[in-house]
Amino acid sequence: MELLKYCISVALFVSAAIAQGITIVSPTPGSTVTSGSTITVQVGTNIFIENLETIGIAIGLQSCPNGSGCYTADESIGTILYTGLFNPSFGPEYYGPYQDFAVTIPSSTPAGQANLAVADFFLVGEPSA
Repeated sequence: MELLKYCISVALFVSAAIAQGITIVSPTPGSTVTSGSTITVQVGTNIFIENLETIGIAIGLQSCPNGSGCYTADESIGTILYTGLFNPSFGPEYYGPYQDFAVTIPSSTPAGQANLAVADFFLVGEPSA
């Protein structure tokens, strides 16, 4: 029975971003991942004319096994999979700057749907001298 727990897949039905101008590029909504596996989450951002100083991001997973009962991404991002620096750069896969993050889906995640969400934290202000 324990082995079966590790082979259960999780359908990511919502890829959401809590802050304006940041998005989960991949995995795409509806993707299927396996509990206990490591996946790549590609987080993209826009180019801003304002002076923004990014502090960091958090990536989270909220399980909704029955397809309901999850909070919206602006209310909760669920179990934290990553917190840390966000240093996006340009590359061939996305039209704007992005960064890839390797995160592990907890092996305790039940089968069914889940929300994958990202929040970024930044300061807006005057250019530094």
